[in-house]
Parts: sequence; structure tokens; C-alpha cells
Amino acid sequence: MRPRKTAGFAVNVRLGAVGTSASACRCSSLMSRLRGSDEGSGTANGVMLIAVIGVLMSVAAVGGHLMIVSSRAQSAADQAAIAGAEAAWREAPNPCLNSANAALLNAGTVISCTVDDQDVIVKVQVRTSVPIVDGITKRARAGPEDCT
Repeated sequence: MRPRKTAGFAVNVRLGAVGTSASACRCSSLMSRLRGSDEGSGTANGVMLIAVIGVLMSVAAVGGHLMIVSSRAQSAADQAAIAGAEAAWREAPNPCLNSANAALLNAGTVISCTVDDQDVIVKVQVRTSVPIVDGITKRARAGPEDCT
């Protein structure tokens, strides 16, 4: 007696054997139907994985861009404050004009400028490329230090 292959399973066709061939056929039929229903699920999972990775990479790129713009805004504010403080120390008529020029050279815009004795306090905004965040504002203060 030789075993007969049915849908990937060996079935013994001898009478009186433990288990019948009909039950084995039913199990193999059920298994083949279940395997057939998974057709294409790997493609759908792959597309979802690529979409999730794309979203995560976009979020990381936006976060990196905002960190870079924040650093540029702080640099522009520092340089604008130093330029204004230097002009105030030389007793120039409008130190805030020097601050505005320094900020403009660093792609920033002076939002506010205050002269307190020879100290200059500025707020500078640098625009971003992110539609949700219009710009990043940083503050800086500069002036001569009393040496006494």
C-alpha cells in the first residue's frame, strides 16, 4: 500500500487505519483555503511599512530644519545685539539701525530693539520653510562689561 498525496499531506488509504482519509481531506482543503486568502497581504503590509517610514522621515526632516533655523535665529540675534551695543558704545545716533542691518545680513528681522544705557536688547525672527511654523524668534542682549 502506498500513501497517496492530497494537497501536500500524505494520506493512508487503508481501511481500518486510525483516522479517515475524508477528515484529512477536509483539513487540507481548509488549509489551502486559508493560505489562498493571504494572497496579496504582503504587498499591503509592504506599502504600509513604506508609508510609515516616509512619514517618520518627514517628521525627522522637519524637526532637523527647525533646529537649524533656531540656531540661525540665535546667531542672528547675538550678532544684531553686538552690532547695536558697539554702535551704542560709540554713541551712534541709532544703535537699533545697526542691529537691524546685522540681523538682515543673517536672514533675520528685528522684532524689537531696546537700548538700556549702553546695553542693547533685541528680538530677532528668522522665517522657516515649514508651513505650520512661520518663524522662530530668539532674544539676545549685549553691551560693555563694567571692569571696575
